[in-house]
Amino acid sequence: MTVKNKEAIKKLIEKKLLGEKKYLVADYTARKLAEELGINQRYLSEVLRQEFNVNYASLVNGYRVKEAMKLLSDRHFRDLSIEDIGDKVGFAYRQTFHAAFVRFTGTTPRAFRLQQEQMGEE
Repeated sequence: MTVKNKEAIKKLIEKKLLGEKKYLVADYTARKLAEELGINQRYLSEVLRQEFNVNYASLVNGYRVKEAMKLLSDRHFRDLSIEDIGDKVGFAYRQTFHAAFVRFTGTTPRAFRLQQEQMGEE
């Protein structure tokens, strides 16, 4: 795999996941991404490891957590439950959302939301 090929695949991955917001789809798997890119899963895993320094689940969950942080900070989504936010950003299970959120932010979604609300009141 050449550096040029890896960089091209990286851009395609970003286009699919970020540009098309595929990370918001709960059942969008590495297998589906690889199929859409016309590459095999092993090659995809290698590019993710070398270009992003993560595996597929970590990459996608990172994007999802960032999106959840936006929603949890936005007054327009205040009426949505934490579980609804997790669903909205692509997590199929509440426990997975909670664990990923804590892993990436060091706090729970609920604590993050409360902190954002308090900052907004100041």
